[in-house]
Amino acid sequence: MTVPTLKCPWSVVGISSLLGMLAVDAVFDFGEADRAKTYYCTLLPSLTSFPFSLRVVIPVLFSGLSILWNLSSSWTWCEATKVSSRLDSPAVYHLGTCAVLLLGGTPCFAVSVRAVFQMCQGNIQPEAEALPTLQRAHLALLVIFLMSMLLETMALSKTEKLKTKMEKQKARNSASFFGALQQKDREDGQKTSSSDARNRPLPWIGY
Repeated sequence: MTVPTLKCPWSVVGISSLLGMLAVDAVFDFGEADRAKTYYCTLLPSLTSFPFSLRVVIPVLFSGLSILWNLSSSWTWCEATKVSSRLDSPAVYHLGTCAVLLLGGTPCFAVSVRAVFQMCQGNIQPEAEALPTLQRAHLALLVIFLMSMLLETMALSKTEKLKTKMEKQKARNSASFFGALQQKDREDGQKTSSSDARNRPLPWIGY
C-alpha cells in the first residue's frame, strides 16, 4: 500500500511563522490591558533595533522570496505545458497571494504599529482605544495569512497537475515517435520484399 506524501510550499512555511507570532500577540490582545501595554511597549523598540528586528525581517523576507520564486517558476510551467489560458496557470494564485499580503497585510501591520506607538506615548488609553484597534487589525491579519496559505497550497496543487500533464504528454510523444519508427520499418520491409520479388529470374518453362 502506497502512503501519500504531503507537500507544502516553502512560502507556506514562512507565512506559518508569521501566523505563530500573531498568535502570541493575540494572547495579550485579549488579556489584561496593563500586561498588554507592558508587552507591546517592550516589543516596539525591537522593530527598529538590530538584531532584534530579525525576528520579523527573516520570516517576511523568507516568505516574500519564496512567493516570488514560485511566481517565476509558475510562468515556466505555463510555457512548458502550453496551457490554453493564463488563468489556468499557478501564477494566478501566487499573484493573488501578493495582492492579499501587500494590499491587506501591509495596512493592517501599519495600523497595529501606530496603535502601539500611540499607546506607549500615552496618547490613547490601552483598554479603551489601543486594544480594540489591535484586536481588529490582528484578526484581519489572521484572515489574510490564512487566505495566503490557501492560495499558495492551491498553486502547488495546480503545479502538480501541470507536471502530471507534461509527463503524460512526453509519454504520448515518445509512444507516437516509436510507433512511427516501427511503421517505417514495416514499410521498408515490404518495399524490400516487393523489389526482391520483381528482380527474381523466371524459371524456364521448356527446352
